[in-house]
Amino acid sequence: AALPEVREALLGPQRDAARRGAVAVGRDTGSRVFPDAACKVYLDAPPEVRTARRSSALSRLGLDGRPELARSDVEERDLKDRTRAASPLAAPADALVLETGSIDAEEVAARVLDWCARVGGLQLPTEPAG
Repeated sequence: AALPEVREALLGPQRDAARRGAVAVGRDTGSRVFPDAACKVYLDAPPEVRTARRSSALSRLGLDGRPELARSDVEERDLKDRTRAASPLAAPADALVLETGSIDAEEVAARVLDWCARVGGLQLPTEPAG
């Protein structure tokens, strides 16, 4: 939400969902929405990787995925999020900062699960669910 009033109104419902076990994703999730969360992860990738991902996602949706448009979209969103007055984009000091440009999704998941288990924000099952 771009409007501070909307962002503020969403805090209660988001925090209620987390108390019931929800996992949350968002650009200010660890810094603003859940500042006391045990496990925080900040995923990042170089601009060229994020541009390629955005271009591919737009194309899959049947939208204009030209790389120059995707790059502009990525750059504009980053600038807006980093400079907004309410809850600007920033990695929380206590988060695992993981650069995802050179690793695949399975490696990202493994590192996140390991990190969360180590900091106490995740209890992995001892037996496979089944």
